[in-house]
This record gives sequence, C-alpha cells and structure tokens, in this order.
Amino acid sequence: MNHPITIKSGDLLLSGVLQYPVLDREGSRAADKFPLIIICHGFIGNRMGTDRLFVEAAERLTNNGYLVLRFDYGGCGESTGDYGSGGLEDMIEQTRTVIDYGYCLDLVDPDRIILLGHSLGGAV
Repeated sequence: MNHPITIKSGDLLLSGVLQYPVLDREGSRAADKFPLIIICHGFIGNRMGTDRLFVEAAERLTNNGYLVLRFDYGGCGESTGDYGSGGLEDMIEQTRTVIDYGYCLDLVDPDRIILLGHSLGGAV
C-alpha cells in the first residue's frame, strides 16, 4: 500500500510516498514495528528514479517486510522550491528532516532505519 505524504522542511514542502510492507498472507500477526528504508535520489532526480528504479526497488523491499519512504528533494519532482539553491547543506538538512519524520512514525523500529542514496543522494 502506498501513502502520499508531504514533509515540511524549513520553507519547503517535500513530496513523498510511504510504502507499507506486504503483510503475511497466512493471516499471522504482523510485526508491531518495521525497519524503514529511506531512499534519497540523485542529481536532478526524483522519488520515482530513472526507469522507475526506486519504485521497483521499493516494491521488492516492501515484499520483504520493509517500510519504504521515497521523497523528492526541494525543487525536484513534486516538491516546492528551487533545486540546489541552498547547496549540499540544504539537501543534508532536508534529509535530516525526513529521517526525523521516519523516527516519529509509530510503526517504525527506530533501531532499524536505513538510508539508501543514489548518486548525489548517496553523497548527501
């Protein structure tokens, strides 16, 4: 299941999607807390990824019990702002805001949060 989200980071509104893990089809009780993977896209990219790379990766991860959060940096995709106007420091701050958002979710295991970055997203 995909849930569109908006995260406020300073004056920006970061657009994203939270993808929930596929629960056991046998009807057994789901875990109370899930590991979270946050995907950070690369230079002038977006949360979809080239050729839907991040969408497909998120589908595989949710099929294996992970909660996945994909987001657009400011000025990319559907997020507000001008891309790169604040440099790398602003992107780092946006990433920290997204991590804080993830920590606050009741269904996230705070000891199992993973950042996955592609290209510039990896450098951030």
